[in-house]
Amino acid sequence: MSLEPPSSIARGRMRESGTGLALSGRYVRGDTPAVMVDDRIDDRRVIGFVYRPPAGTGVPDRFCDHVLLDGDDGVPVRLLQECADRAERCGHLPPRRRPEMISDVAAVAAGLPELIGRLTGGAPDPAGTFFTRLFDRVWELGHLIWAVGGSVRDLIADGAEAKVNDLDFAGTAPPGLMATLVREVLAGMGTRRPFRIKVSGGQVCSARFRGEDEALLEYKALDLRGFPFRVSGGDLQRDAETRDLSVNSIHYDPRHELVLDPTLRGLADLGSDVGDGSVRELWVPYRHDVPFEQVGILLRLVKFVARWRGEGLRIRVAQPMRWAAGLPDDLFARLSAAEWDKLREIRDDYLKDHSAEARRSAAEEIGPMAVRLLAELDVRSGR
Repeated sequence: MSLEPPSSIARGRMRESGTGLALSGRYVRGDTPAVMVDDRIDDRRVIGFVYRPPAGTGVPDRFCDHVLLDGDDGVPVRLLQECADRAERCGHLPPRRRPEMISDVAAVAAGLPELIGRLTGGAPDPAGTFFTRLFDRVWELGHLIWAVGGSVRDLIADGAEAKVNDLDFAGTAPPGLMATLVREVLAGMGTRRPFRIKVSGGQVCSARFRGEDEALLEYKALDLRGFPFRVSGGDLQRDAETRDLSVNSIHYDPRHELVLDPTLRGLADLGSDVGDGSVRELWVPYRHDVPFEQVGILLRLVKFVARWRGEGLRIRVAQPMRWAAGLPDDLFARLSAAEWDKLREIRDDYLKDHSAEARRSAAEEIGPMAVRLLAELDVRSGR
């Protein structure tokens, strides 16, 4: 199960002009409780959602989700739960805002539904029952949930040979609501194992059984930047502009069996067999200026160059080189001590299987900023 060459993908899209628009018809809102961006409440447009737990409580639930409306000049105080009944549901579901991103999974990777299914509803219990019931609850409310990130990338590129242990998810449900759904599903399963649900950074809802290293669920509400506080509820294109690589921005919809490519190039960048080897293109869609995120992307670039070179793949890195060259000279000075500690952990995780020479070679390919970063991390590690 491999991708067609980019040229073949392009030809296929030309032959099937309008396919994305036709597939977007599956994303029609029904009579459901979900509130989306561009809906209206009290004749004001919904801009997004803000996670703000009440003072003195550490329990994430739907009463932590607030609605940001057009004209608000600060963190909103209106609860989504209390004003949802007044909403005029006139906004589109995110995929309908850019239909050309949508592909039928059969045209991309026909085996993907089965492979994703083995990690969700078809997984051994308790995970299998958990995902089956969680997906049903999300869809029943009119929300969308997608698998996204490295696992989707590798399953599309490598099929059943991909080494995948878990999945990350993204969707339209605000994080507090997702926390409530997770809690209700686990309670309904009658599980006796203690578990913890938390919301991090105002957007990421995670759940894990106590004593387990791996999370049962990692879910991130669609990111929406441009505010002095965390906001979720954006569209897929704006969310992709917060991600590291186009190939990591590919979404899979398990309900409709569709692949969504918000950057319109992630599938092609995964590469194809060309001449004497496979070619992949690293391309950074990130469009923001958060120093920790920028440095994290530098590390990710080094990781993927080292990994894919080691696998014998040919890589194009022209755009990441330009992106890295445009980073501010004083970028590293903008990081806190705690962020440097975290970056050392990330470096060790990403590059533990690569020799010092392979790390250095990969960094040199990205450019001077990546070389400086590895050197700075070595100094801070006492190497």
